[in-house]
Amino acid sequence: MAVATVWWYLGGRGQSRVHPITMATKKALKELLRNCDQKSVKSWVIKWVCGSVGYNPINLLTDLTHHGCISGIVSDLIYTHDCVNFYTRFEADIWNIIAQFLDSTGETIGSFIDHLRPEILDLDGLKTTLAWFAVEETAHRLLGILKGENS
Repeated sequence: MAVATVWWYLGGRGQSRVHPITMATKKALKELLRNCDQKSVKSWVIKWVCGSVGYNPINLLTDLTHHGCISGIVSDLIYTHDCVNFYTRFEADIWNIIAQFLDSTGETIGSFIDHLRPEILDLDGLKTTLAWFAVEETAHRLLGILKGENS
């Protein structure tokens, strides 16, 4: 579970402020959002992270990359129906993310599919797994950008 952002109260008025690190990270994410295709998985993930109130974006992305969508961390992608809709909406971008991953790792599409989840039994299961992979891989890339590891 993501670690909640540090909150503190000012002047006994019950007003809360978000920790400056969280604000700076969300600002950086919003800048990335301005420079990417608004109909992409990357845009969707950035909006999800920025909309997650009370969580440090770095911790949220780290939890997503370590535990995956299967953990339920992304509430919009828990049910198969929602995952299939996500896949349908972003199908071309999902396959682009997969192609980039395969290019960077040298893995073949066959071994990639074999290693995703051995218990995929039907087309909806495959679409769900590919949607989760695209979100997780995008989170991994965003984390690298925010930590200055890649661009």
